[in-house]
Amino acid sequence: MKRIFIYLLASISLWNLSCSDFLETDNLTKKDSSNFPVSPEDATQSLYGAYSIMLAFDAAVHPFMIGEILSDNRFGGGGQNDQIPQAMNVFKVTSDSQLGGTWSTLYKGIFRCNMLLASLDQITEWDSNEQKNKILGEAHFLRAHYYFTMAQLWGTVPLVINPTPQNNPKATPEELYGQIFYDLKTAIEVLPSVQQPASELGRATKWATEALMARAYLFYDGYYHQNARKEVRLVDESTVTANQVIAWLTDCIQNSGHQLTDDFRN
Repeated sequence: MKRIFIYLLASISLWNLSCSDFLETDNLTKKDSSNFPVSPEDATQSLYGAYSIMLAFDAAVHPFMIGEILSDNRFGGGGQNDQIPQAMNVFKVTSDSQLGGTWSTLYKGIFRCNMLLASLDQITEWDSNEQKNKILGEAHFLRAHYYFTMAQLWGTVPLVINPTPQNNPKATPEELYGQIFYDLKTAIEVLPSVQQPASELGRATKWATEALMARAYLFYDGYYHQNARKEVRLVDESTVTANQVIAWLTDCIQNSGHQLTDDFRN
């Protein structure tokens, strides 16, 4: 009986030990949502992760290539193993998951944008408010870019704007474009009107956002015939009007420092 009591006492002691904070330690090697991002450098690293999705597509099912092959611009595939480009060239499919990788890759980019946007407020030691706004604007640009790419490929898709797991139905065109225009409008408002330094070439700018806004606005109006020339209601109940889009595009043309080539063939 005494031995049973000792065993019972030892078990209780071990149970109390396991329930104490003694065995709970911070993970010092792995970054997760509890310890990342906590600095502007972390936020920049997270932003680069969202950008890297642009390089993650298989060439045969890259969104740009899909659009080119389905158009009259080019033929699709010339080799024996070019099954997917050849199929798209004649509007056929090779499997039920032919574009599954493209779908997953785009949502991976959206998830990374959502994670960054949801965690920016936990960073308190910004070098400046402009530094925070630049990362904020680029993250909104990327999320809009990825969703607009999906809209061009599939018409409309489930709308996910936070990093929590969810299983949403397909959004309506009004809901999807309301989010796209909201992200672009936010980016236009917070990104600086300055020329991009050489070290940041390839990152989104205010003028790139203004150009994408015009492209998405024309696509929405032309494809869905929503009479978008009046106004489009955004997810935050604000609106975007045709006059605003024209003003943004004019700013891009006049102040971005970019221009069209004299001969398009070049």
